[in-house]
Amino acid sequence: MSLMMTFQTAPWNDEPIPCNNNNKDELDLVTLVSSDEFKARLRALLEKYRKVFSMRLREEPALLEPMSIDVDVKQWQVPANQRGPRLLTDKRQEEMRRHIENMLKQKIIQPSKAPAFSQVLLIPRTDGNTRFCMDLRALNKIHLIEGWPIHNIELATLT
Repeated sequence: MSLMMTFQTAPWNDEPIPCNNNNKDELDLVTLVSSDEFKARLRALLEKYRKVFSMRLREEPALLEPMSIDVDVKQWQVPANQRGPRLLTDKRQEEMRRHIENMLKQKIIQPSKAPAFSQVLLIPRTDGNTRFCMDLRALNKIHLIEGWPIHNIELATLT
């Protein structure tokens, strides 16, 4: 069995996503070379869990309590966490701005005037694009919990 796909840019970032310009339904974007029975079973599965397999961000967040962590404020608000952003070339600065604008538009992030923060990195990908990453090592060193709470997966997939 093999998948045959074409690619286009995702609406929330510049990640490639499967697409087919002739069809509007996301389920029509996957083309399988397989038996008709298998195609029908896969289509039924994708239809049942359409929200989970969506390639678009939902307007409403998942039904999860916001996660909060306790931090030793004195250890967090130190000069190392209050420096300006790392220096970037003009090209990288434009990439960073594009990533940030896309995430602001999608309400993934919001503006902040916090006195201390984690640095942002642009990590190169093999296809020449970059991945936007947060360097949370300093925060991880000073959080006051022993493990991360595991959210209920069922609630995470509901709107």
